[in-house]
Amino acid sequence: ALYEFGVIGHGPGSDALAKQVADAARDWDRHYRNREVVFEIQPLDDQPPASRPGSFAFDNALNRILIEWR
Repeated sequence: ALYEFGVIGHGPGSDALAKQVADAARDWDRHYRNREVVFEIQPLDDQPPASRPGSFAFDNALNRILIEWR
């Protein structure tokens, strides 16, 4: 399937944030699109994972979500 992704920024600092998100989307398209993705949920009190290409962690009020393209 083919998907289109766009970014529009609003408010103070929005141009820089929109550029950062668009750059990340282009990087994913070039390097990770054809890889398998793995999702994992961890407690917030676990040690945060080390930052590395293709791996992202998002904390919310209840847990940490890990996303990794392999």
